[in-house]
Amino acid sequence: MRKPREVAMKPIALFFHAAMVGLFLFAFCTYAGALDDEAKKAIFDYYKHRHTLTICGDSAYISTLSGGKLRIWQGKNFSIKLRPEEASYADNLNGIEWKGSGEITAKANRVFLQDEGWTPWSPDQDNMKLDLVLIKKQGKWFVKMSGYFGEPSMNQPMGCKQIESMTKY
Repeated sequence: MRKPREVAMKPIALFFHAAMVGLFLFAFCTYAGALDDEAKKAIFDYYKHRHTLTICGDSAYISTLSGGKLRIWQGKNFSIKLRPEEASYADNLNGIEWKGSGEITAKANRVFLQDEGWTPWSPDQDNMKLDLVLIKKQGKWFVKMSGYFGEPSMNQPMGCKQIESMTKY
């Protein structure tokens, strides 16, 4: 016959075990969410530090030089989309905390091409590749462009009025 204390201890042990597993999962999800937020900030900072991103109202503009010609992507109702990849055990041993890709996307977008003007508004962003590859290694973010839009190479930030005057056709 079991002792009453042993019978009472089993539910307490099960409850304690379940609570610890839940706490671990919560902490893990919170950490993953924080890394995703950091990745989004790294994308925003990448464009901002290269003087290519301008925010005007509900539009984001990314200006680049491609083949010596100005190209300006405009996105309305924009957001940052991430595609995290699972880091391998070897990645973790090499200090990689997060890896994946991301881009600035929009519900409607168009492109200004120097000497040609604006393309029509489109919900489809397949004609543009604004993808960035991101890795967080040993606490530092590394970001590079992977698409074919052109490597950002503006020397100074463009203001909203400057973009407006340059893109009137």
